Amino acid sequence: MTNHRFSNLFDWLSWQETLHFKEIDLGLNRVDAVREALGIPQKLNSIVITIAGTNGKGSSLRLLEEICKAQGLSVGSYTSPHIEKYNERIKLNGEPVADLTICNAFERIDACRKDTSLSYFEFGTLAALEVFNNEKPDVVLLEVGLGGRLDAVNIIDSDIALITSIGMDHMDFLGDNLEDIAREKCGIMRKDAFAVCGERADISSIKTTAKNVGAKLLKIGEQFDFEITDDKWSWQDLKSGEMVLDLCKPFMKGEHQYQNSAAVLMITQLINQFYDIEISKEAINTALSSYYLPGRVELIEKDGVEWIIDVSHNVDGVQRLADFISTQQCLGDTYAVFGLLKRKELEPIVTAMDSCIDKWLLTELSDHDSFTKGELLERVTPIVSSVAVKAYTEFEQLYKDLLQQVKAGDRVVLFGSFRMVEAFSKLS
Repeated sequence: MTNHRFSNLFDWLSWQETLHFKEIDLGLNRVDAVREALGIPQKLNSIVITIAGTNGKGSSLRLLEEICKAQGLSVGSYTSPHIEKYNERIKLNGEPVADLTICNAFERIDACRKDTSLSYFEFGTLAALEVFNNEKPDVVLLEVGLGGRLDAVNIIDSDIALITSIGMDHMDFLGDNLEDIAREKCGIMRKDAFAVCGERADISSIKTTAKNVGAKLLKIGEQFDFEITDDKWSWQDLKSGEMVLDLCKPFMKGEHQYQNSAAVLMITQLINQFYDIEISKEAINTALSSYYLPGRVELIEKDGVEWIIDVSHNVDGVQRLADFISTQQCLGDTYAVFGLLKRKELEPIVTAMDSCIDKWLLTELSDHDSFTKGELLERVTPIVSSVAVKAYTEFEQLYKDLLQQVKAGDRVVLFGSFRMVEAFSKLS
Protein backbone atom coordinates (compact mmCIF):
# COMPACT_ATOMS: atom_id res chain seq x y z
CA MET A 1 0.00 0.00 0.00
CA THR A 2 1.30 3.46 -0.94
CA ASN A 3 1.91 5.83 1.95
CA HIS A 4 0.55 9.30 1.24
CA ARG A 5 2.13 12.26 2.99
CA PHE A 6 -1.18 14.17 2.96
CA SER A 7 -4.72 13.34 1.92
CA ASN A 8 -5.94 16.80 0.92
CA LEU A 9 -4.77 19.87 -0.96
CA PHE A 10 -4.91 22.22 2.04
CA ASP A 11 -2.44 20.12 4.01
CA TRP A 12 -0.10 19.80 1.04
CA LEU A 13 -0.01 23.57 0.56
CA SER A 14 0.40 24.35 4.25
CA TRP A 15 3.39 22.00 4.38
CA GLN A 16 4.94 23.51 1.24
CA GLU A 17 4.81 26.98 2.77
CA THR A 18 7.25 25.87 5.47
CA LEU A 19 9.38 23.37 3.55
CA HIS A 20 11.95 25.66 1.95
CA PHE A 21 14.13 28.10 3.89
CA LYS A 22 13.39 30.99 1.49
CA GLU A 23 9.98 32.11 0.20
CA ILE A 24 11.55 33.28 -3.08
CA ASP A 25 14.66 31.39 -4.17
CA LEU A 26 15.49 32.14 -7.81
CA GLY A 27 17.56 29.53 -9.63
CA LEU A 28 16.93 26.49 -11.81
CA ASN A 29 19.28 23.75 -10.59
CA ARG A 30 17.10 22.24 -7.87
CA VAL A 31 13.79 22.41 -9.70
CA ASP A 32 15.33 21.21 -12.97
CA ALA A 33 16.84 18.17 -11.25
CA VAL A 34 13.39 17.20 -9.97
CA ARG A 35 11.92 17.75 -13.44
CA GLU A 36 14.39 15.22 -14.80
CA ALA A 37 13.57 12.76 -12.02
CA LEU A 38 9.87 13.10 -12.89
CA GLY A 39 10.63 12.28 -16.53
CA ILE A 40 9.20 15.58 -17.79
CA PRO A 41 11.03 16.53 -21.00
CA GLN A 42 12.55 19.97 -21.37
CA LYS A 43 10.54 20.28 -24.58
CA LEU A 44 6.91 19.33 -23.99
CA ASN A 45 4.83 17.61 -26.66
CA SER A 46 2.76 20.79 -27.06
CA ILE A 47 3.23 24.27 -28.49
CA VAL A 48 4.67 26.04 -25.46
CA ILE A 49 4.25 29.80 -25.06
CA THR A 50 6.05 31.30 -22.06
CA ILE A 51 5.00 34.78 -20.94
CA ALA A 52 7.18 37.21 -18.96
CA GLY A 53 6.88 40.92 -18.23
CA THR A 54 5.98 43.39 -15.51
CA ASN A 55 2.34 44.01 -16.40
CA GLY A 56 -0.04 42.34 -18.84
CA LYS A 57 1.07 38.73 -18.39
CA GLY A 58 -2.22 37.49 -16.98
CA SER A 59 -4.53 39.22 -19.43
CA SER A 60 -2.35 38.20 -22.41
CA LEU A 61 -2.41 34.59 -21.27
CA ARG A 62 -6.15 34.72 -20.74
CA LEU A 63 -6.74 36.06 -24.25
CA LEU A 64 -4.52 33.35 -25.75
CA GLU A 65 -6.38 30.73 -23.73
CA GLU A 66 -9.76 31.93 -24.99
CA ILE A 67 -8.53 32.07 -28.60
CA CYS A 68 -7.37 28.46 -28.37
CA LYS A 69 -10.69 27.37 -26.91
CA ALA A 70 -12.66 29.25 -29.56
CA GLN A 71 -10.58 27.56 -32.26
CA GLY A 72 -11.19 24.12 -30.77
CA LEU A 73 -7.60 23.62 -29.59
CA SER A 74 -6.90 21.97 -26.24
CA VAL A 75 -4.95 24.27 -23.96
CA GLY A 76 -3.23 24.07 -20.59
CA SER A 77 -2.37 27.20 -18.61
CA TYR A 78 -0.25 27.90 -15.55
CA THR A 79 -0.55 31.23 -13.74
CA SER A 80 0.18 32.74 -10.35
CA PRO A 81 -0.83 33.86 -7.85
CA HIS A 82 -4.42 32.76 -7.35
CA ILE A 83 -7.23 34.89 -5.94
CA GLU A 84 -9.71 32.44 -4.40
CA LYS A 85 -8.59 28.83 -4.94
CA TYR A 86 -5.16 27.35 -5.60
CA ASN A 87 -6.62 25.33 -8.48
CA GLU A 88 -6.94 28.58 -10.49
CA ARG A 89 -3.20 28.29 -11.14
CA ILE A 90 -3.42 25.08 -13.22
CA LYS A 91 -6.13 24.88 -15.85
CA LEU A 92 -7.05 22.61 -18.74
CA ASN A 93 -9.26 24.22 -21.37
CA GLY A 94 -9.97 27.07 -19.02
CA GLU A 95 -11.16 24.89 -16.14
CA PRO A 96 -9.19 24.52 -12.89
CA VAL A 97 -7.93 20.98 -12.41
CA ALA A 98 -9.32 18.94 -9.54
CA ASP A 99 -7.80 18.75 -6.05
CA LEU A 100 -7.06 15.06 -6.59
CA THR A 101 -5.11 15.76 -9.78
CA ILE A 102 -2.91 18.31 -8.00
CA CYS A 103 -2.45 16.08 -4.94
CA ASN A 104 -1.38 13.18 -7.16
CA ALA A 105 1.15 15.44 -8.86
CA PHE A 106 2.46 16.63 -5.49
CA GLU A 107 2.79 13.00 -4.39
CA ARG A 108 4.92 12.20 -7.44
CA ILE A 109 7.07 15.30 -6.95
CA ASP A 110 7.61 14.52 -3.28
CA ALA A 111 8.68 10.97 -4.10
CA CYS A 112 11.08 12.06 -6.86
CA ARG A 113 12.67 15.03 -5.11
CA LYS A 114 14.26 12.87 -2.35
CA ASP A 115 16.37 15.33 -0.32
CA THR A 116 15.95 18.29 -2.68
CA SER A 117 14.22 21.23 -1.03
CA LEU A 118 11.58 23.00 -3.12
CA SER A 119 9.72 26.26 -2.58
CA TYR A 120 5.93 26.63 -2.67
CA PHE A 121 6.14 28.10 -6.17
CA GLU A 122 8.51 25.40 -7.42
CA PHE A 123 6.19 22.65 -6.20
CA GLY A 124 3.30 24.30 -8.04
CA THR A 125 5.28 24.77 -11.24
CA LEU A 126 6.34 21.12 -11.30
CA ALA A 127 2.76 20.04 -10.60
CA ALA A 128 1.51 22.05 -13.59
CA LEU A 129 4.21 20.56 -15.82
CA GLU A 130 3.37 17.04 -14.59
CA VAL A 131 -0.30 17.61 -15.50
CA PHE A 132 0.52 19.06 -18.92
CA ASN A 133 3.04 16.33 -19.70
CA ASN A 134 0.38 13.72 -18.96
CA GLU A 135 -2.50 15.44 -20.78
CA LYS A 136 -0.48 16.76 -23.76
CA PRO A 137 -2.77 19.64 -24.79
CA ASP A 138 -2.22 21.26 -28.19
CA VAL A 139 -0.97 24.47 -26.53
CA VAL A 140 0.61 25.11 -23.12
CA LEU A 141 0.72 28.65 -21.71
CA LEU A 142 3.22 29.30 -18.92
CA GLU A 143 3.21 32.57 -16.97
CA VAL A 144 6.49 33.49 -15.31
CA GLY A 145 6.15 34.14 -11.60
CA LEU A 146 9.05 36.55 -11.09
CA GLY A 147 11.62 37.71 -13.61
CA GLY A 148 12.24 35.08 -16.25
CA ARG A 149 15.81 33.87 -16.51
CA LEU A 150 15.88 32.23 -13.07
CA ASP A 151 12.15 31.58 -12.63
CA ALA A 152 11.13 27.92 -12.24
CA VAL A 153 8.95 28.13 -15.37
CA ASN A 154 12.13 28.62 -17.41
CA ILE A 155 13.19 24.98 -17.02
CA ILE A 156 10.92 24.32 -20.01
CA ASP A 157 11.95 25.39 -23.51
CA SER A 158 9.27 27.52 -25.11
CA ASP A 159 8.41 27.57 -28.79
CA ILE A 160 7.39 31.23 -28.53
CA ALA A 161 8.38 33.68 -25.82
CA LEU A 162 6.10 36.64 -25.11
CA ILE A 163 7.53 39.70 -23.37
CA THR A 164 4.79 42.06 -22.20
CA SER A 165 5.34 45.59 -20.86
CA ILE A 166 8.43 46.28 -18.74
CA GLY A 167 8.29 48.44 -15.61
CA MET A 168 9.91 48.96 -12.24
CA ASP A 169 8.96 46.07 -9.95
CA HIS A 170 10.75 43.45 -7.84
CA MET A 171 13.89 45.61 -8.00
CA ASP A 172 15.41 43.73 -5.05
CA PHE A 173 15.57 40.63 -7.26
CA LEU A 174 15.76 41.93 -10.85
CA GLY A 175 17.71 45.19 -10.76
CA ASP A 176 17.02 48.88 -10.20
CA ASN A 177 16.66 49.98 -13.83
CA LEU A 178 14.61 48.98 -16.87
CA GLU A 179 17.59 47.61 -18.78
CA ASP A 180 18.46 45.08 -16.07
CA ILE A 181 14.82 44.17 -15.43
CA ALA A 182 14.17 43.61 -19.15
CA ARG A 183 17.31 41.49 -19.42
CA GLU A 184 16.03 39.19 -16.69
CA LYS A 185 12.58 38.97 -18.31
CA CYS A 186 14.15 38.13 -21.67
CA GLY A 187 15.88 35.12 -20.14
CA ILE A 188 12.93 33.04 -21.41
CA MET A 189 14.07 33.56 -25.03
CA ARG A 190 15.50 30.53 -26.85
CA LYS A 191 17.86 30.06 -29.79
CA ASP A 192 16.07 29.94 -33.17
CA ALA A 193 12.69 30.44 -31.49
CA PHE A 194 10.42 33.46 -31.90
CA ALA A 195 10.26 36.11 -29.18
CA VAL A 196 7.30 38.49 -29.42
CA CYS A 197 7.69 41.77 -27.52
CA GLY A 198 4.72 43.99 -26.64
CA GLU A 199 6.87 46.66 -24.96
CA ARG A 200 6.98 49.74 -27.19
CA ALA A 201 9.80 51.56 -25.39
CA ASP A 202 13.31 51.24 -26.81
CA ILE A 203 14.96 49.18 -24.09
CA SER A 204 18.23 48.08 -25.62
CA SER A 205 18.71 44.94 -23.50
CA ILE A 206 15.65 43.37 -25.18
CA LYS A 207 17.30 43.44 -28.61
CA THR A 208 20.74 42.63 -27.21
CA THR A 209 19.46 39.56 -25.38
CA ALA A 210 17.61 38.31 -28.45
CA LYS A 211 20.74 38.74 -30.54
CA ASN A 212 23.00 37.03 -28.00
CA VAL A 213 20.61 34.10 -27.58
CA GLY A 214 19.84 33.81 -31.27
CA ALA A 215 16.10 34.34 -30.84
CA LYS A 216 13.96 35.79 -33.63
CA LEU A 217 12.60 39.01 -32.13
CA LEU A 218 9.33 40.55 -33.30
CA LYS A 219 8.67 43.87 -31.57
CA ILE A 220 5.61 46.09 -31.52
CA GLY A 221 6.17 49.27 -33.52
CA GLU A 222 8.87 47.59 -35.59
CA GLN A 223 7.63 44.27 -36.95
CA PHE A 224 3.92 44.64 -36.07
CA ASP A 225 1.52 47.27 -34.77
CA PHE A 226 -2.15 48.17 -34.42
CA GLU A 227 -4.52 51.03 -35.21
CA ILE A 228 -7.77 51.91 -33.42
CA THR A 229 -10.69 53.24 -35.48
CA ASP A 230 -14.06 53.94 -33.84
CA ASP A 231 -15.30 50.74 -32.16
CA LYS A 232 -12.94 48.44 -34.11
CA TRP A 233 -9.20 48.05 -34.46
CA SER A 234 -6.79 46.46 -36.90
CA TRP A 235 -3.50 44.59 -36.62
CA GLN A 236 -0.69 44.89 -39.16
CA ASP A 237 2.48 43.03 -40.06
CA LEU A 238 4.76 45.99 -40.80
CA LYS A 239 7.13 43.93 -42.94
CA SER A 240 4.66 42.23 -45.28
CA GLY A 241 1.85 44.76 -44.97
CA GLU A 242 -0.59 41.98 -44.11
CA MET A 243 -3.48 43.22 -41.98
CA VAL A 244 -6.21 41.75 -39.84
CA LEU A 245 -9.12 44.18 -40.05
CA ASP A 246 -12.33 44.73 -38.09
CA LEU A 247 -11.18 43.26 -34.80
CA CYS A 248 -13.48 43.52 -31.78
CA LYS A 249 -12.53 45.85 -28.96
CA PRO A 250 -10.82 44.02 -26.09
CA PHE A 251 -13.45 43.16 -23.51
CA MET A 252 -11.02 43.85 -20.69
CA LYS A 253 -10.83 47.54 -19.80
CA GLY A 254 -7.95 49.96 -20.37
CA GLU A 255 -6.20 51.26 -23.47
CA HIS A 256 -3.19 49.07 -22.66
CA GLN A 257 -5.25 46.01 -23.59
CA TYR A 258 -4.85 46.92 -27.27
CA GLN A 259 -1.09 46.69 -26.85
CA ASN A 260 -1.39 43.33 -25.08
CA SER A 261 -3.82 42.07 -27.71
CA ALA A 262 -1.59 43.13 -30.60
CA ALA A 263 1.27 41.01 -29.24
CA VAL A 264 -1.13 38.09 -28.82
CA LEU A 265 -2.26 38.54 -32.44
CA MET A 266 1.37 38.31 -33.52
CA ILE A 267 1.57 34.93 -31.80
CA THR A 268 -1.56 33.68 -33.59
CA GLN A 269 0.00 34.64 -36.90
CA LEU A 270 3.14 32.65 -36.03
CA ILE A 271 1.06 29.63 -35.09
CA ASN A 272 -0.83 29.90 -38.38
CA GLN A 273 2.38 30.11 -40.37
CA PHE A 274 4.69 27.64 -38.66
CA TYR A 275 2.58 25.05 -36.82
CA ASP A 276 0.09 23.91 -39.45
CA ILE A 277 -2.79 25.19 -37.34
CA GLU A 278 -5.31 27.75 -38.51
CA ILE A 279 -6.48 30.28 -35.94
CA SER A 280 -9.30 32.17 -37.60
CA LYS A 281 -10.30 35.79 -37.19
CA GLU A 282 -13.65 34.49 -35.96
CA ALA A 283 -11.94 32.68 -33.08
CA ILE A 284 -9.90 35.78 -32.29
CA ASN A 285 -12.96 38.03 -32.26
CA THR A 286 -14.92 35.55 -30.14
CA ALA A 287 -12.14 35.68 -27.56
CA LEU A 288 -11.60 39.45 -27.76
CA SER A 289 -15.28 40.15 -27.18
CA SER A 290 -15.56 38.02 -24.04
CA TYR A 291 -12.22 37.24 -22.35
CA TYR A 292 -12.12 38.17 -18.70
CA LEU A 293 -9.74 37.99 -15.77
CA PRO A 294 -10.84 38.84 -12.21
CA GLY A 295 -9.07 41.75 -10.58
CA ARG A 296 -7.87 43.46 -13.75
CA VAL A 297 -9.79 46.75 -13.97
CA GLU A 298 -12.81 44.70 -12.96
CA LEU A 299 -16.00 46.77 -12.77
CA ILE A 300 -18.70 45.81 -10.26
CA GLU A 301 -21.86 47.75 -9.37
CA LYS A 302 -23.38 47.28 -5.92
CA ASP A 303 -26.35 49.35 -4.77
CA GLY A 304 -25.50 52.22 -7.09
CA VAL A 305 -21.83 52.27 -6.08
CA GLU A 306 -19.21 51.48 -8.74
CA TRP A 307 -16.34 49.29 -7.59
CA ILE A 308 -13.16 49.11 -9.64
CA ILE A 309 -11.08 46.13 -8.54
CA ASP A 310 -7.47 45.82 -9.69
CA VAL A 311 -4.42 43.84 -8.57
CA SER A 312 -2.00 46.55 -9.75
CA HIS A 313 0.93 46.84 -7.33
CA ASN A 314 3.66 48.71 -9.21
CA VAL A 315 3.90 52.25 -10.55
CA ASP A 316 3.24 51.41 -14.21
CA GLY A 317 0.24 49.24 -13.40
CA VAL A 318 -1.27 51.82 -11.06
CA GLN A 319 -0.70 54.60 -13.60
CA ARG A 320 -2.62 52.61 -16.20
CA LEU A 321 -5.43 52.15 -13.71
CA ALA A 322 -5.42 55.89 -12.93
CA ASP A 323 -5.50 56.71 -16.65
CA PHE A 324 -8.59 54.55 -17.05
CA ILE A 325 -10.33 56.05 -14.01
CA SER A 326 -9.67 59.58 -15.26
CA THR A 327 -11.77 58.84 -18.35
CA GLN A 328 -14.76 57.61 -16.32
CA GLN A 329 -17.33 60.00 -14.87
CA CYS A 330 -18.19 59.78 -11.18
CA LEU A 331 -21.05 61.78 -9.67
CA GLY A 332 -20.00 61.26 -6.06
CA ASP A 333 -16.79 60.68 -4.12
CA THR A 334 -14.03 58.30 -5.14
CA TYR A 335 -12.62 56.16 -2.33
CA ALA A 336 -9.25 54.43 -2.52
CA VAL A 337 -9.00 51.11 -0.69
CA PHE A 338 -5.30 50.36 -0.61
CA GLY A 339 -2.68 48.13 0.97
CA LEU A 340 0.85 47.23 -0.16
CA LEU A 341 3.78 44.93 0.52
CA LYS A 342 6.96 46.57 1.83
CA ARG A 343 9.06 45.55 -1.17
CA LYS A 344 6.93 47.82 -3.38
CA GLU A 345 7.38 51.55 -4.11
CA LEU A 346 4.73 53.07 -1.84
CA GLU A 347 5.09 56.82 -2.42
CA PRO A 348 5.27 56.71 -6.26
CA ILE A 349 2.29 54.33 -6.37
CA VAL A 350 0.16 56.56 -4.13
CA THR A 351 1.21 59.66 -6.07
CA ALA A 352 0.21 58.03 -9.38
CA MET A 353 -3.33 57.46 -8.10
CA ASP A 354 -3.87 60.51 -5.88
CA SER A 355 -5.39 62.88 -8.46
CA CYS A 356 -8.31 60.44 -8.87
CA ILE A 357 -9.08 60.02 -5.16
CA ASP A 358 -11.22 61.96 -2.68
CA LYS A 359 -10.82 59.70 0.37
CA TRP A 360 -8.09 57.18 1.25
CA LEU A 361 -8.77 54.01 3.28
CA LEU A 362 -5.57 52.11 4.04
CA THR A 363 -5.18 48.59 5.36
CA GLU A 364 -2.59 46.09 6.43
CA LEU A 365 -2.49 42.95 4.28
CA SER A 366 -2.58 39.35 5.47
CA ASP A 367 1.12 38.97 4.76
CA HIS A 368 4.15 39.26 7.03
CA ASP A 369 5.73 41.68 4.54
CA SER A 370 2.82 44.15 4.58
CA PHE A 371 3.12 47.81 5.47
CA THR A 372 1.53 48.25 8.90
CA LYS A 373 -1.31 50.60 9.76
CA GLY A 374 1.09 53.07 11.35
CA GLU A 375 3.56 52.96 8.47
CA LEU A 376 0.79 53.55 5.95
CA LEU A 377 -0.59 56.54 7.85
CA GLU A 378 2.85 58.05 8.37
CA ARG A 379 3.96 57.74 4.75
CA VAL A 380 0.71 58.25 2.82
CA THR A 381 -0.86 61.17 4.70
CA PRO A 382 1.82 63.78 3.79
CA ILE A 383 1.70 63.08 0.06
CA VAL A 384 -2.02 62.91 -0.72
CA SER A 385 -4.23 65.87 -1.46
CA SER A 386 -7.15 64.58 0.62
CA VAL A 387 -7.39 65.22 4.36
CA ALA A 388 -9.66 62.17 4.62
CA VAL A 389 -7.15 59.39 5.33
CA LYS A 390 -7.86 56.47 7.65
CA ALA A 391 -5.95 53.26 8.26
CA TYR A 392 -6.95 49.80 9.54
CA THR A 393 -5.17 46.72 10.80
CA GLU A 394 -7.70 44.42 9.12
CA PHE A 395 -9.47 44.63 5.78
CA GLU A 396 -12.68 43.24 7.28
CA GLN A 397 -13.18 46.28 9.50
CA LEU A 398 -12.32 48.65 6.67
CA TYR A 399 -14.88 46.95 4.45
CA LYS A 400 -17.56 47.13 7.15
CA ASP A 401 -16.94 50.85 7.74
CA LEU A 402 -16.80 51.58 4.02
CA LEU A 403 -20.22 50.01 3.36
CA GLN A 404 -21.70 52.37 5.96
CA GLN A 405 -20.12 55.42 4.28
CA VAL A 406 -20.63 55.01 0.56
CA LYS A 407 -23.78 56.15 -1.18
CA ALA A 408 -25.23 55.79 -4.66
CA GLY A 409 -23.04 57.63 -7.17
CA ASP A 410 -19.81 57.04 -5.26
CA ARG A 411 -16.90 55.00 -6.60
CA VAL A 412 -14.49 52.65 -4.82
CA VAL A 413 -11.07 51.84 -6.28
CA LEU A 414 -9.52 48.80 -4.62
CA PHE A 415 -5.90 48.15 -5.60
CA GLY A 416 -2.36 47.47 -4.40
CA SER A 417 -2.06 43.69 -4.21
CA PHE A 418 -3.50 40.31 -5.13
CA ARG A 419 -4.07 40.02 -1.37
CA MET A 420 -6.44 43.00 -1.52
CA VAL A 421 -8.50 41.40 -4.27
CA GLU A 422 -8.49 38.07 -2.43
CA ALA A 423 -9.79 39.71 0.75
CA PHE A 424 -12.50 41.56 -1.20
CA SER A 425 -13.63 38.39 -3.01
CA LYS A 426 -14.13 36.59 0.30
CA LEU A 427 -16.42 39.32 1.70
CA SER A 428 -18.30 40.60 -1.33
